[in-house]
Formats: sequence, structure tokens, C-alpha cells
Amino acid sequence: SVVNVNNGEFANALTYEEALGLSPSASSGGDIDVNGFVDSVIGFATENPLILAGGVAILAVPLILSQILKKPKPWGVESAKNAYAKLGADGNAQLLDIRGLAEIRQVGGPNVGGLKKK
Repeated sequence: SVVNVNNGEFANALTYEEALGLSPSASSGGDIDVNGFVDSVIGFATENPLILAGGVAILAVPLILSQILKKPKPWGVESAKNAYAKLGADGNAQLLDIRGLAEIRQVGGPNVGGLKKK
């Protein structure tokens, strides 16, 4: 229900007519005007497209360069051999297969029986 607070007194319920008369856009002192904020951001972007493009470039260029210049991850037989060797070298190590059940059924699971592990 909608209530009205009167200068330190108990809150009184508003009548239907009083509630209809209140403006939904009226904000109290601590409320944030989200619509006004969004409008000001959109207004800034339309009035200053070069500043907006420069900011996007400052954020995007390092991300793109890091993706282009990073070394690719090793895949294939060699990484599987290394994983098997590390699994055998550490007695407390465990292998966690995170593939889906359908893929495990199709391809098969890892054979770590030679390492005396499940």
C-alpha cells in the first residue's frame, strides 16, 4: 500500500484519490533518477562521438592485441602425455574429466589403470 509520512508522526495510509494524485516521477532526496542518468549518457554520446570512439579504442586495442600476440595453448598428444606423466609422478594427483557424458560415451574415458588410479 502507499503510505504518507507526516513530519515524525506515524504513517497514514493514503486514499485511492490521494495516491492517484501523486506523481510517479517525483523523487525523494536520496533516490537516483535512472531515466535522467540514461538520458544524459545518451546525450553525451550523441554530442561527443569522437570522445566515445576514443574511449572504446583505448579499451579495445589492448584486448585485441593481447589476443593476437599471446602464444597458443599446446594441444594434442604431447599435452596428454605430459598430463599422464604428471599424474603418475604425484601420488595425490587426480584426473578430473570435465567433458559431457555423451562425449565420454562417444570417445571413451582416460585409461589411468596403469597408474593404479581410478
